Order: sequence, then structure tokens, then C-alpha cells
Amino acid sequence: MTRHGDVRQKILDAAEQRLWHYGFKKTTIDEIASDAGVGKGTVYLYFDGKEEIGLAIVSEYKRRNLEQIELIANDLEKPPTEKLTQMLQYPVLHTNQSCRQSPAMQEMIVAIKPHIRHHIQPLMNGNTRSSPASWKKATKSAFLMSRTRWRRPGH
Repeated sequence: MTRHGDVRQKILDAAEQRLWHYGFKKTTIDEIASDAGVGKGTVYLYFDGKEEIGLAIVSEYKRRNLEQIELIANDLEKPPTEKLTQMLQYPVLHTNQSCRQSPAMQEMIVAIKPHIRHHIQPLMNGNTRSSPASWKKATKSAFLMSRTRWRRPGH
């Protein structure tokens, strides 16, 4: 029997591949489900919609960036100034390279920005009754949003 995380990861892997090639707007939940080898309903058991899948993909991308930054920080062979320079440059250069390889990545980030704002709106309105779980989700969304400041080409 497949574990919860395995199915979720299969969906994310399929979505990332499809979004990378076809873009956010052209990709449907049906196509993601088909590519993952699961039913459309199964996708909705794990994600509320395409935007939430996009958020999960961006979150994973950020996690990988942070792992790489941690490796740089823990490198005992490099002087601190070189490590700091590389730690600041890595996410910018890596994201730029990814967007150049696939303009669909930038399209996805633009598409999910309103979804991120939806998660942090209670904080912006001063809603202090939020549960610890909602604060954690909002903080994570705010972190993602602060790291993904994109402009549409030509704007």
C-alpha cells in the first residue's frame, strides 16, 4: 500500500514536470492526475487546487535552495566573506537560471501570488485570533512571497 507522502510526492513530481513544459495556465488537474497515475479526486484529497500545488512546488524549490545555502555556510574551506557572497548569490542565480530554462516557472509564480496573499491576509488585517497552525501557514506563505518578487515580461 502506498503511503500518504508517496502519493503526494507523485502528484507534485507529475505537476512540476507538466508545469515546466506546458505552463500553469495550460495545465489541468486532470492532466496532473493522469501523469501521476492517480484519479482526479485523489489530487483533490491532497491539494485544494492547482494554486496550492504551485505553492507546494515553490516551497520545495525554496527548501532545496536553503539546503544548498546551508552547505555553503558549513563549508570550512571558504572564508566567511566568500561564503556570504555565495549564500546571497545562489538563490538569485539559481532562480534566474530556472526561469530562463522555463518561462512557465515565472508564469506559475505570478499565478500563485494571489493565493499566497490570501494566506497572509489575516495577519495584514491584524487578526490575532489565528491558531498556531494558521500562523505557521501564514508565516510560511509570507516567507515564500518575500522570496518570489517577479514581474511579468515587459512590465
